[in-house]
Amino acid sequence: MKNLRLPLFGLFLLTGLAGNACAFDIAAEMDSLRADFTAPELTANVALISQDGNGNVAIIDQTQASGSGNYAQIDQSGQSNQANITQSDGGNRALVVQSGTLNTLTATQSGGGNTLNVTQSGNSNTMSLAQQGIGNQIDLAQNGDGNLFTVLQNGNNNSLVSANGASSLSGSVTETGNNNSVTMQTTQNNMLSNKVSVTVGGGMTVIVH
Repeated sequence: MKNLRLPLFGLFLLTGLAGNACAFDIAAEMDSLRADFTAPELTANVALISQDGNGNVAIIDQTQASGSGNYAQIDQSGQSNQANITQSDGGNRALVVQSGTLNTLTATQSGGGNTLNVTQSGNSNTMSLAQQGIGNQIDLAQNGDGNLFTVLQNGNNNSLVSANGASSLSGSVTETGNNNSVTMQTTQNNMLSNKVSVTVGGGMTVIVH
């Protein structure tokens, strides 16, 4: 396995200078999110939606699931947010917690045994996530305004742990192949750029701070 540990300026296109400092604890965010995710062992597909506020839209599509044991949960609060989860095959788990105004999140899981735990808070954020394969894991927290973040996992047993505490960030992570691992933390005070792009393959481990 190849291992890389790089500062932000080692991976990112330098297009601008970040503004004020913003403390964001990746460990605390992930622990809190996982504590909310209590999906039981299932023999059927389960979809749960909870919304508080005005103009929110939540969609869970499990109609193309060829197997069972899929679990999807959307919890939304605020105004005019949209969340969409699509699951196919079996044994996938997805939890989306979204709060604020005008946030959009789309998640697609195809394959089996994929897990996705995501929280997004703030205003006018957009997130697009896709897991294609078996046993992939995404733990992702985004807190700020005007962020755009995309993730593609194409393969098996890939993992992403990421916390974004910045604003006006354009970011993407692509993992292809098997057994890749990315850990990433972005805050306003550790960024030299507002554009992020990480691509890994071939069983790599990358830590970005």
